[in-house]
Amino acid sequence: MRLVPAPVFVYDAGMLIAVAGRDRHAMAHHRKILKSGGHRPIITGAVLAHVWRTDPKTVWTLSELLKDCTVFRAADSQPAAPEAVGLCLPCNAGFTMADFRKAGDMCGTAILPPKKRPDVVDALVVMTALKHGYAIILTSDPQDIAAYRDTLHAEERRRVAILPVASLA
Repeated sequence: MRLVPAPVFVYDAGMLIAVAGRDRHAMAHHRKILKSGGHRPIITGAVLAHVWRTDPKTVWTLSELLKDCTVFRAADSQPAAPEAVGLCLPCNAGFTMADFRKAGDMCGTAILPPKKRPDVVDALVVMTALKHGYAIILTSDPQDIAAYRDTLHAEERRRVAILPVASLA
C-alpha cells in the first residue's frame, strides 16, 4: 500500500481576494488547513504583489492572513512549517533557473480559456505546488490553473490538485 503524504496548500490570487473579502467559505477552509498542523499555506510573492493594495481593509485582512502563511522564499516571511514539523526543503531552496524557464514554457503552451492571456503568476503558482510533491491549489480560476497544470508530464500532473474557491465549504 502506497501512502500519500499530507498535501501542501498553495493559495492563488482568487483565494487571497476571497479572504480579503471575508468570504466565509474561504475563511473556513483556511482555518481547517491551519488546524491540520502541517505545512503553512503557501503564497507566492507574485500572488501577494498581484493582490496587495494599500487600502486599510485590504492591508489589515491580508496582514492577518500572512501571519498564518508562508510567502514562498520571502526572507522575512513566516517559516514554512512549525518547528515540530521541520524544515521544508522546497521552500528553503526556492526556484531554480530551470523552474523559471519551465514556467515560461507553460505560458507559451498552455491552452487557456477563450479571451485569457498567458499569466506567469498562475504558472508560478503551479510550479510552487509541483515543487512540494503533492499540493492542492486553492483558486477562483480552476480552468486557468488547470491549463498550466496540463502542460506538465502525467506524473507531475497527478501531484497537483485544484480546489475551486467557490466549492470551499
